[in-house]
Amino acid sequence: MNKYKLLPFFTFMIFLLTILNSNVYPYGTLANTPVSNGGDAGTLNVLDVDGDTIINWDGGITVSSVTCTSVTIYVDTGTAAVWVSTPTVNYKNVAPGTTAYIYYSVRNGGNANDIFYLFITSETTNASNISSWQWRIRRDDPPYGEYNNEPEVTNTGTLQAEATYYFQAAVLLPVGTVNGSSTTFRVRVKANYGSGTEDNWPNGETGNDDISHYIIVKYEEAKFLLSKSTAEVPGYGRERPGDQYEYVLVIKSTGVVAPVNGTTVLRDKLPTNVDIVEDWSGQYDIVAKRGTTERWYDFSSSQYATYDAGSRTVIIKFDEFDPINPGDEITVRFRVRVK
Repeated sequence: MNKYKLLPFFTFMIFLLTILNSNVYPYGTLANTPVSNGGDAGTLNVLDVDGDTIINWDGGITVSSVTCTSVTIYVDTGTAAVWVSTPTVNYKNVAPGTTAYIYYSVRNGGNANDIFYLFITSETTNASNISSWQWRIRRDDPPYGEYNNEPEVTNTGTLQAEATYYFQAAVLLPVGTVNGSSTTFRVRVKANYGSGTEDNWPNGETGNDDISHYIIVKYEEAKFLLSKSTAEVPGYGRERPGDQYEYVLVIKSTGVVAPVNGTTVLRDKLPTNVDIVEDWSGQYDIVAKRGTTERWYDFSSSQYATYDAGSRTVIIKFDEFDPINPGDEITVRFRVRVK
């Protein structure tokens, strides 16, 4: 007589099956993955109890079935994969009292849903008032690439496969920030808040659920060089009452940043022995040119160019030439008459 009591129907012999995940199969197909037996959490050839390990699959499974003669495993290859857009220019130069906005998007390029958490942290700074700076992650919705009172956010919520989430890093420079202040920030996108199985991210770093991008927010004043010359107007002599001269002012941006502190304004006070000449080019009094961009203005009606007779000052605002980038030159011409 057998020393083992026959159980109804049949007896299971349970082994620890370690699946070698060297192959990857599409979801729903039979995976002919090599299988080898190993130790069991219970005792070999003894009926298993709750807590015993039946199957060990390092990559994770969604469906499995075990019979007396075969093990059938369907491998779920679903994984979230993030693609983070990075700004072409990774720095912003802004004036004190204003906010720098840098725009990003994160796309779930995998075939499974996931949640991506968003962070911004200050890394290095030379700002003496860094404790007064404010930095946040805000939604960019709709994705206009501009701030529209969107709320502060900490994660994307459940992001479906192939879906894209738009957000912005917002850094406020407080009033009183001095010229030359600069801070480096780290913008991070992290899957599952660091929990759960690591995803395979499409940046060459397998198993890394954490992607970072560094930006610099600073305040640096622009620098300009002004040169001034005069040219004789055809048909007029020189230095006699009634003679006309053309004033030529060349403004060159010699710094490393464009102006950020409001409108760039040029003021030129006339000598006491000359008067401004109006309407010398039809109805126009002054012209500004940068490259192929040329603007003519009438002192009496323009919002960009005026003449203050009381202080004898020509005033021109370069709003139509913003931004004035490093190396740019703007030439301004107007006429005066000798008294």
